[in-house]
Amino acid sequence: MFRSLHTFCYRLSDFFYRARPHIYWLIALVLTVFSLTFLNMSASDVKRVSDWSWIDIFGEGATALFLGVWLCIVLASRPKGRTTNWLAFGLLGVFASCYQDVLDEFFKLHEGHYWDSLLESLPIGLLALTFGMFRWYQEQKEVQKYLHKRARIFHSMPHRLHGETSLPQTPHLKKALVSENKQLLVFLDVVPDIASEESTLARSEYGKLRSIIADTILWNLPDESRVFHIVGDQYAVLLVLDSPSQPTLDDERQNEIVQGLIGALRSVRYFPASAHSAIDMTVMHSTQRVSENMSEVEAVQVIKRAQFALIESIPLNNGSTNIIQVR
Repeated sequence: MFRSLHTFCYRLSDFFYRARPHIYWLIALVLTVFSLTFLNMSASDVKRVSDWSWIDIFGEGATALFLGVWLCIVLASRPKGRTTNWLAFGLLGVFASCYQDVLDEFFKLHEGHYWDSLLESLPIGLLALTFGMFRWYQEQKEVQKYLHKRARIFHSMPHRLHGETSLPQTPHLKKALVSENKQLLVFLDVVPDIASEESTLARSEYGKLRSIIADTILWNLPDESRVFHIVGDQYAVLLVLDSPSQPTLDDERQNEIVQGLIGALRSVRYFPASAHSAIDMTVMHSTQRVSENMSEVEAVQVIKRAQFALIESIPLNNGSTNIIQVR
């Protein structure tokens, strides 16, 4: 029994620790309870016990209690953000309405007070909760897209994935170029903008940064696109131009996707543990059109041309880039 109690206390403390970033919403919940209780006590008379409706008390009280629990669960399971704030505000509003229903079973407001009816009937909490759930639905759609892309990578790649980014590598790219569809090959060089030569990132920090870059690329590409980690800071993206499962990508749409991806990568700001300021990203890129039904030899030549075009796009004062031998 002592062990079970210890486990319960540990899990409860862990639960509230996870909700700690949203402490202001928990404070708002407590203030709502005390404020409504004080208002009802100061502006009403206490009903006799014989006038209490125990069914309403238990039913409405359980509803308010569970709404408070749901609010704590939402706060403990979600990061800070607008969606979390809308969900919390909506649940708090519905909780206030239900809690006022409970208090009405114990107190009878004096004549001329109608704020309790307004609090119980105005659907502000429900509207906020509905809007928050809609934003949550949109979030889940994007998360499902990302997970689908990741799952497709793991299920369809026979060769070993990159250890830091879990992306397919050069052997996968050569096979992917041999396709029945027209494609656009985009080579990217995403380099952390380190201010001084003494400022270096540890290997573990580089691994985290490359994982963030890989996720950023996956988030900002159409579903049919594929991403590859070539070497070091180099990545390759294959855009399918004429797949039967998606609309044909014209030149304008291709440029829009590439520029959007570059903008997203340049907006990445990494905060390493060993530095006091964020590290921005410098992004260079090159594009190469890929025809359908090419051979593996032609695929190797396409990769080499894209790499050399990437090298030529790098200013001389930016240093060197990694080169790989593709066979």
